[in-house]
Amino acid sequence: MINFDSENQDKFKLIEELKIEKERLDNLIKDKNILKDNINTLNSHLEELKNEREELRDINTTLKNKKKN
Repeated sequence: MINFDSENQDKFKLIEELKIEKERLDNLIKDKNILKDNINTLNSHLEELKNEREELRDINTTLKNKKKN
């Protein structure tokens, strides 16, 4: 004979475990999205710095050329 209480307890435990796992996965997805945003922000800052570096190189070249003359 099957013990229905035991079966129901097992199902309840499984459901609770699945809820916990879903919450864990949801948090991982949130963390992934935060990291993705942070990477995008860092890439944007990096691009700005590259542009500034290029501008400074141009200024430096101009100053060197003026000094030669």
